[in-house]
Amino acid sequence: MRSLVLLFSILFFFSSCDELPFLSAGSGTNDAMKLKVTADNIEVMQHIEADFIFTNVTNKKVEYGFPSSCQHGFKVKKGDEVLFNSQYAYACLTVVTSFELAPGESKTFKIDLSNGGDYEYLESGIYTLEAFLLTEDSDTVSTTFEVE
Repeated sequence: MRSLVLLFSILFFFSSCDELPFLSAGSGTNDAMKLKVTADNIEVMQHIEADFIFTNVTNKKVEYGFPSSCQHGFKVKKGDEVLFNSQYAYACLTVVTSFELAPGESKTFKIDLSNGGDYEYLESGIYTLEAFLLTEDSDTVSTTFEVE
């Protein structure tokens, strides 16, 4: 009986929400997240620069909370191989941080590997850059870039 009550409580909670901004399955079609590589010529990982834009797509002011000083993360991949993961490469302070966005308001995070990526030349081919907020329920947005 308790399980049934809990199940109905959860269903009621989710049905009462106007919009759930993180439930778009990380397919790259999330209206709340955009990712654009801004570097012109990428030869080494240190040349990678991008803008990760996160927008509050709800109709309410939302506060986004984080368990550390890092609020976003990113990965560089070639095929299924992860070449760089910011979550393991950068140190974050153990302090609670947050930011607040009004409806339609955006926050841009700069992705810049000039102080963290390898100096080795990348093989030619197609690479994927993924970005995400460092929250438990964040989707991932991705884009590709080519190294010639």
